[in-house]
Amino acid sequence: MNQAIWAKLNSAKSSCRLSWFPFLAFTLILLFSIEVDVFSKPVQTAATATPTLEFTSVPPYGSSEDLRGRVRNLTNPNGYKIAVYIFIEGAGWWTKPRFDQSLVTILPDSTWNADITTGGSDINATRIRAFLLPQGVVPPISAGLGCLPDTLDTISKAQAFVERDSRTISFSGYEWWVKASFESVGPGPCIFSDSAENVWVDTLGQLHMKITNKGGIWSCSEVILKNTFGYGKYVFKLASDVGQINENAVLGLFTWDNDACAEFSREVDIEFSRFGNVAELNAQYVIQPYYEPGNLFKWQFPASLKLSTHVFEWTPDSIDFKSGRGHEFPVRRDSLFKSWVYKKTDLPTPGKAHARINLWLFNGRPPSDLKELEVVINRFEYHALPTSVDRHEETKITRYALLQNYPNPFNPSTTIRFEVPKPSRVSIKIYDLQGREIRTLVEEKFNAGQFARVWDGRNNDKQPVASGVYLIKMQASGFVNVKKLVLVR
Repeated sequence: MNQAIWAKLNSAKSSCRLSWFPFLAFTLILLFSIEVDVFSKPVQTAATATPTLEFTSVPPYGSSEDLRGRVRNLTNPNGYKIAVYIFIEGAGWWTKPRFDQSLVTILPDSTWNADITTGGSDINATRIRAFLLPQGVVPPISAGLGCLPDTLDTISKAQAFVERDSRTISFSGYEWWVKASFESVGPGPCIFSDSAENVWVDTLGQLHMKITNKGGIWSCSEVILKNTFGYGKYVFKLASDVGQINENAVLGLFTWDNDACAEFSREVDIEFSRFGNVAELNAQYVIQPYYEPGNLFKWQFPASLKLSTHVFEWTPDSIDFKSGRGHEFPVRRDSLFKSWVYKKTDLPTPGKAHARINLWLFNGRPPSDLKELEVVINRFEYHALPTSVDRHEETKITRYALLQNYPNPFNPSTTIRFEVPKPSRVSIKIYDLQGREIRTLVEEKFNAGQFARVWDGRNNDKQPVASGVYLIKMQASGFVNVKKLVLVR
């Protein structure tokens, strides 16, 4: 190789080394900083991490399979045990597997399983809770408690909770659970059936509820709205002469919160019954506890009245009851036949109260005429409180509107309010950002008013959807509006 060529090669190598030097230096600095960052962080081990408790297999509603779970981040599973409780509608919380075996052993691989169907109506449990307790801690025994003791929250190291769906029906644009029991539970106590012979919706969209007699066993009915609203107007439109039901039967239109024992379950009642006494008045408005002076107002339902509307407006200041003839809402002054306003200082506050409707037997006694009973509920409506006008005046809706959901972002559910200025068919659907339909929330006719629906973050197949941005679209009489909502799991 001649000297000229060699000189050119050496010059090229030198240039290459110089051009790569800044890149190599930056790379070394970056790698060093990453390494320092990694090694400067404390390594989280099972000994330092917070224990977590999870369900790995939840038996379906109505099943007698075992509940299974796992504990994570435990170095010594032998140092802990699991306390399990199930909740049965009308019967409260129960220790499982048994009172004399109130703790479940954690296996060496950190898994555990519990028999939660050791008697009675256990397969009808709608809620299950489990607590991770240190060895030696004795959990409180629950034999029908309305609420579990607060001490469980303080003594447990981790918790798990799940709700199970019973049979559901669609009524008035909402989903409702249907209560069931194999033994007598409250109210009554009575046996409650979720069969289609006791609870069904007809082709007109009306809800039918029956008390039936099968082989001498009387079964009652109750439905529970999945949504929770709090303050607002609760409207029940009846298509039966409820003033004539047997004196041993009770029709209840009410709210109830299973987690509010200190507030008497946030129970607000409109009830039709003579409570076993044929000479008694046949209707009452109640704020629980009923035995407190001024919490119960009894009245007489008009004779031979088949169509009626019953409302209570729950506000921070009062609960205003109204009952009127026909199905027009708001109830007109000339159709109003009974009203009562409750303004005591012990008003229930918003929480997780669900609207409910039940038809049951007082003290569990059969109808005095031994005949089956049926009541028809034409419609249920919820109306949010006005925000810019006096709460006790009916809101004048002048336009179609889809209001922004609240909360947003949300988890696990959000409330969607909308306004309708005149009787209209309304469609409200949830879509993903690719335009695929996720859930139909509303597909029905509404009178004028403000309404609300709750999206529980599930699709039309009742499966939870992933975190992300979704679109809600409302259509009614040429009106179309779309808003964004964000689900964060």
